[in-house]
Amino acid sequence: MFGCSAGKTDDTGLTGSGAEISASSSSEKNEDAQEKETDNQPLTTAQKSESNTADKNTDKDNGDTSQTNSNSNETKESESTADSNKKTNKTTTKKSAGQKSATTSTTSSTITCTVTVECKSILDNMDKLKAGHDEYVPANGYIINTCSVTVKNGSSVYDAVKKACDSHNIYLNAVNSSYGTYVAGFNNIDEKDCGSQSGWLYSVNGVSPSKSCGKYILSNGDSVVFTYTCT
Repeated sequence: MFGCSAGKTDDTGLTGSGAEISASSSSEKNEDAQEKETDNQPLTTAQKSESNTADKNTDKDNGDTSQTNSNSNETKESESTADSNKKTNKTTTKKSAGQKSATTSTTSSTITCTVTVECKSILDNMDKLKAGHDEYVPANGYIINTCSVTVKNGSSVYDAVKKACDSHNIYLNAVNSSYGTYVAGFNNIDEKDCGSQSGWLYSVNGVSPSKSCGKYILSNGDSVVFTYTCT
């Protein structure tokens, strides 16, 4: 009887251990079920807010990147436009400089000047004048009065006065010497016709050159005057 009681006690002990194992297994299953339910539960308001904030930050980062790329492209386009404008300006400057140089190097093929031939000093010295020449002296003393002539660029004073005489049908007495061509007389009034030292002198713009009229090269707008002196 005593031995049987001990045997029951052992069975009961085994049964308790099995109950503990079964309870432990059931607890694990409940925990797994609770985790699944937690995973399947909808997001709370706080979690949704955090998710939305994360999405917005991601969008903002993407937007910032897009904006940066856009700004970079605009900067490149601006730099490209600026470089293009610089090249255009340089080309225009070079072209303008070339046009200016061409304009400067272009010289007129002709010039215009005025020619005057006067012998007013003879009017005050008629008694010295060679006999028979008084008829060649104009009453006002001007053989040619401010005649405008156009000659080739590079022409001399002689070229201009000869053209003026030809246009007025005035006889011109020119002499070639070692000093160059000079005028000995106009309209039959020659050197030494009104005194031993009388003759023709010329000036350009009021100045008497130190060279013969055949060697003095005119400029456009020059004023040439031949004057007879009685000395």
